Amino acid sequence: MRLPQSRPRSDSGGPGPAPILGEWAELGVVWAARVLACALLLTLSGCGDPHVADELRLAGNALGTVWSVELFLPEAPAPERVAEIRERVDATLDRVDRGMSTWREDAELARFNRQADLSSFSFSPETRQVITAALEMARETGGAFDPTVAPLVALWGFGAQAADAPPSVTELEEARRRVGWRHLEWREGGRLARRVPGVQLDLSAIAKGYAVDAVIAELARDRPIGALVEVGGEVRALGAKAGGVPWRVGVDDPDAPGSRLSAVVLLTGGALATSGDYRNVRVIEGRRRTHVVDPRSGRPVEQKVASASVIAPSCMEADAVATALMVLGPEEGLAWVEDRPWLETLLMVRDGGRVIEKRASSGWDRWLAPER
Repeated sequence: MRLPQSRPRSDSGGPGPAPILGEWAELGVVWAARVLACALLLTLSGCGDPHVADELRLAGNALGTVWSVELFLPEAPAPERVAEIRERVDATLDRVDRGMSTWREDAELARFNRQADLSSFSFSPETRQVITAALEMARETGGAFDPTVAPLVALWGFGAQAADAPPSVTELEEARRRVGWRHLEWREGGRLARRVPGVQLDLSAIAKGYAVDAVIAELARDRPIGALVEVGGEVRALGAKAGGVPWRVGVDDPDAPGSRLSAVVLLTGGALATSGDYRNVRVIEGRRRTHVVDPRSGRPVEQKVASASVIAPSCMEADAVATALMVLGPEEGLAWVEDRPWLETLLMVRDGGRVIEKRASSGWDRWLAPER
C-alpha cells in the first residue's frame, strides 16, 4: 500500500502535503527547518533585518529531552503574552507525553504495555493517530520500521539494562516472537488489541516528531511571521525568518558530530530529522553495536549507513523515515525515497568504520547552500 501523494513535486523542488500527517497538512507551510546538534545537525547563524519583527525564544524540558521554540512576531509580546505562549507549548508537549510515553506509568502507551491479556485498549484520538501512522510506516517499509521492536532493543542492551554479551539463540527467538507490527489489530470503536501475548508498543522513533508538529499547529494560531520548533533534535519550521531569510542548517559529519559538517542546506519551511549509528553505541564482545535494531532480523544493523537525514513535510514522517532508512541501507533506502517525491534524504555511508561517501536522493541538491 503506497502512502497517498496529494500533488507531485514541482520543478522548484517543493513537496506535496504530508502523506501521513492528516489534517495538519492543510497548514500550507513552505519548506524550512533547523536541526540542533542532538539530531546530528548543527544550526548555523543566519542574518536578517532585526527591525522586521520581534524575536521570541523559549526553551524547556519535556518528553525526557529538551525543547526550544523560536518565534518572529509582528510586534514585541507583553510578558503575560510570553507566559501564555509558554504555557500552551508546555501543555501541548505534556499532552503528547501523557499519551505516548513508555516511561510515565500513567501514560496511555505504558498502560497498554502493562496489559497481560489480549483484550483491546482504547487510546485517545491523538495517540491513535500516531499509532496508525507508525503501523502504516511499518507496512510501507516491509517491517524495517516497526513500533513493536522494543523487546529486541532491550535484549541487545539499549534499554534500561546494559548488556555485556550478545543474547543467546533462545533469548533472541523468544524476543522475536513478541515483535511484529502484524501482531496488532484495530477493533471496533478504534480499540487496539494484540494477537500475540507480550507485544509492546514503542513510539520513540515517531512521537518526538509528532510533538514538534503538534507545537507548530498550536503556534500557527498566533499567525507568526516565522516559527521554529525543536524537540529532542527533531525540527520543523512554519515560514522563514524575519525578512524571508531562510534557515542555514548544517548536517553533521558522523565522524565528527558537533565539530564538522557534511552539508549546509537552506530551508524555509517543513521538517528535518536525522538518525545515526553513533548516537547510542555499545561494544559487545569486541564488536561495535548500534542502537538501531533491524526488526526483521532481530539484530543491530551492520550495513553501511552512518546517518540518514530526511526532509519531509511533517516532522512525524521525517522522524520515522530516518529510522527506517538506517535499516533499509543505502541502495534499498534511496530507491524507497525516490518513489516518494515529497521526501528527500542524505545518507552518509561507511566503509571500514569511516564515512567514505555521501548518497543523496535526486532532489537533495536543490536545498544545498551555495559554497562560500
